[in-house]
Amino acid sequence: MSEWKAAAHVRYNLWYHLVFSPKYRKGLLGQRQRKQFIYQLIREIAERYEFDIERVAIDIDHVHIFLQAPPRYSPSQIAKVLKGITAREIFLRFPEIKRLLWGGELWEDGYCVRSVGDKVSEEVIRRYIAEHHKRTGHEPQQLEFF
Repeated sequence: MSEWKAAAHVRYNLWYHLVFSPKYRKGLLGQRQRKQFIYQLIREIAERYEFDIERVAIDIDHVHIFLQAPPRYSPSQIAKVLKGITAREIFLRFPEIKRLLWGGELWEDGYCVRSVGDKVSEEVIRRYIAEHHKRTGHEPQQLEFF
């Protein structure tokens, strides 16, 4: 997880834990064939969008994905890409799922996302910023936003 990546003009190490569920939390994902299809589909999407998938867990009524993504993608864009493409492809491959849902949508509108650090907690960042002036010799200025 501590591997840093590089892209044009940026080095990054951004990890996210993303969780999303089918509409109405219906248990539609439990069949082995569906799980395998979704797993492979997520891997293909990740390759196309340069996401690094560390782990995927597919339960009967939700999906967990632990991934690293370039900073050009916000967490909401990552969720939109994964949910949009998987929904379209799952409906094509398993049309019976679409009949079990009304409204033509597979996934709930919402999702859960959490950024994940590598030994860097909120407290470590706060302390680093607060004490940065000791290393640089410049007194910090706290900006007033309001």
